[in-house]
Amino acid sequence: MTTIAIIQARMSSSRFPGKVLADLAGRPMVVFMARRVMQCAALDRVILATSDEASDDPLAHTANAHGLNVFRGPLDDVLGRFAMVQAAERADVILRMTGDCPLADPSVIGDLVALRQAQQADYASNVNPRSYPHGLDCEIFTADALTRAQTNARNAHDREHVTPWMRSEDANLRRANLQRSVDDSTVRLTVDHPADLEVVRAIVAGTGQDAGLDQILPWIKAHPEVTALNAAHMAL
Repeated sequence: MTTIAIIQARMSSSRFPGKVLADLAGRPMVVFMARRVMQCAALDRVILATSDEASDDPLAHTANAHGLNVFRGPLDDVLGRFAMVQAAERADVILRMTGDCPLADPSVIGDLVALRQAQQADYASNVNPRSYPHGLDCEIFTADALTRAQTNARNAHDREHVTPWMRSEDANLRRANLQRSVDDSTVRLTVDHPADLEVVRAIVAGTGQDAGLDQILPWIKAHPEVTALNAAHMAL
């Protein structure tokens, strides 16, 4: 069984354009993230999926220059883009992540892969309900679930965000959720705004480039001056 991770990313973020190529510890942020994801032994391959628009040429060129596997497809039909990657890779299971989660934790990814397999779920995530920090989000689904979504998801929102149809009652899929013993859902580690990036840079400087969630959480709780940097965005 082949399990791949697809990191979706684009340059045209409305709130923070070009953020995926912002510097993080000497690397473009999306490259920093991809190298963390690659540390998960449960994954056979990691692919950066961006659009075929000219605006994403710098992203594709930079990712290629850093040795990442790059696939390019429709800008707005991200579901279609995922289906194209799955077909090209002949993957059985697909992990979905977004390029604004640079502190992705390979152990969390591994736990989600194991949960889906143990429960034979068609779709699993760690966000329904959320107990992990924002920025540790990941979803995993079977090739069959992706094919069914590609066939049945009709509206633009469902196709842009890939998984809403899978999570709907109409899909009738077997679902599972990875839950933490402690609720850390109010912690913000995602990068949607420049202030978020400053927080992540401080975390990496303080904990190291390979620190996992169990190291990051105690550090940020001991440094409230860091989390204060993006406190205005905590509810978003």
